Amino acid sequence: MKLSCRDILKFALDNNADMIIMAHNHPLGQAQPSETDIFTTKHIIKLLESVGVIMIDHIIVGQNGCFSMREDFSNDMFRNVSDCGYKYNAKDIS
Repeated sequence: MKLSCRDILKFALDNNADMIIMAHNHPLGQAQPSETDIFTTKHIIKLLESVGVIMIDHIIVGQNGCFSMREDFSNDMFRNVSDCGYKYNAKDIS
């Protein structure tokens, strides 16, 4: 299944979401994000923030575990997450 940025925004708005967590898999590879994953995540964060929705994390699941973009890129991409009051550990869901 392939979703566009518009589909993600529509889903958040249709469900009256204040916050979302995105996830996708790399079924044949490492959980490390690609350049496209990083670029797209930054774009979606800006899009969601423009309508008042916070992306809490974008988790990538690979063959040998998962990667939390929030944990590794928190200062750059997820600056508003610490203010939302939601706490979790992505490693607990792997």
